[in-house]
Amino acid sequence: MRRFAALLLLAATPAFAGVEGVYRLEGVREAASGLELTADGHFRYGLTYGALDEVGEGRWVRDGNRILLTTEPAWTAPVFEAVSAARSAEFPLRVQVTGPDGSPMSWPVDVILTLAEGHEVQGYTQSYGYRPSLGKDIRVTSLRLGLGVFDFLSEPFPVDLARANDLTFRLVPNSLGQPPFKGQPLLIEGDDLVMLRGGDRLTYRKQSE
Repeated sequence: MRRFAALLLLAATPAFAGVEGVYRLEGVREAASGLELTADGHFRYGLTYGALDEVGEGRWVRDGNRILLTTEPAWTAPVFEAVSAARSAEFPLRVQVTGPDGSPMSWPVDVILTLAEGHEVQGYTQSYGYRPSLGKDIRVTSLRLGLGVFDFLSEPFPVDLARANDLTFRLVPNSLGQPPFKGQPLLIEGDDLVMLRGGDRLTYRKQSE
C-alpha cells in the first residue's frame, strides 16, 4: 500500500526529467503561441490567433506521459448581466451589449434567438447593436449571448417582446483572456508537447532549456 501511494505521489509531482523549457507552437497559420515550463512546476503561456488573445500562468505537473496545466488563480467564466429593458416603436427588437464600464463592446457579440416554434435565429451585434428583421407574428421566447472567439455561450435570458424589445446587457469578463486550463493535458512526444484543444491538435516544439 505504501509503495502504491508513493507511485501516486511521484506521478503527480513537477517533472524534472528534461521537459522544462521554452516551447513554440508550430504549423498553425496566423497563430503565435508560446509555453514555458520551469523546474519549480510553474508555467507561463500566451496565444494570439485572429481576434483571440490569451495570456496566463499557473502550475504544471507530470502524469505519466502527459503534462497537466492548471491556471492560477482558478479560471472563472465570464457572464452577461441584464442591464435594462424598454419598449420602442422603432424596431421589432434591439439587443445591445456593453463592456464593464458601459461602453460598447469592441468586438461582435453573438446573439441567438429562440422562437416560440423552437427555431433559432442567429446574428451578432454591430455598432448599433443587433436588430433582426422579425415578422409581425414571430414570437421570441429567449435569447443567448456568446463570444465565439472564446467558445463561450451564456445561459438563456427570457424575452417577452410585448413588454420590452430594447434590451441591454453588460459583459462581466472575470477570467476572459486567460487560458481556461484545469488539468489541461499536453502529450509528451519526443521533444514536442501536443495539446488537444477545441478539436485541434496543437504541437509545441521545444526551443530551449
